[in-house]
Amino acid sequence: MKIGEHLLQVVNPTNHPRQKARAAILKAIWRTHREDGGSLVEFAIIAPLMLCLLTGIFGLGFALCFYLQLNNAVDIGARTVAVIRASNSDGTTPDPCAAAYTAITNAAPLLSKTQISLSFNLNGTAYNNVTSCTNGSANILPGKTAQVTATYPYTVMIFGWKPLALNMSAQTTELLQ
Repeated sequence: MKIGEHLLQVVNPTNHPRQKARAAILKAIWRTHREDGGSLVEFAIIAPLMLCLLTGIFGLGFALCFYLQLNNAVDIGARTVAVIRASNSDGTTPDPCAAAYTAITNAAPLLSKTQISLSFNLNGTAYNNVTSCTNGSANILPGKTAQVTATYPYTVMIFGWKPLALNMSAQTTELLQ
């Protein structure tokens, strides 16, 4: 008797009661293992994709949080520059860029101070990538404009993989008082 004929006999038994019972048990065991393994394979394929998608959504959520904080901080920094007309105790006008930098870093505590890049345009004079502009107070004239721009790098990470590097930027223009 060949192997195929033996399996055929197990699956389609003769009329003997013992063979019928054995065939029924083997069919039940064989059918159960087939169905359980399918769902396990499906889960093994889908689970990593779903976890990557979920972590990516959290990463973009943090990026949005940092962007909103940067945007709010630049608004506060520009308002600080707009009202910087107050003088120091020795009668001099304070450094508008340094005052804005302090206001921005205080308004955005979750952002790294060393990674925030600031640029100012005071009455048409540009100060790029600075935290201080000692001669900037000469450009603070009422009725003119002050523009503050900040950039901040952010990289979305998914389980150590960095698929997306963002360079967030926020800009605000205020009328000097």
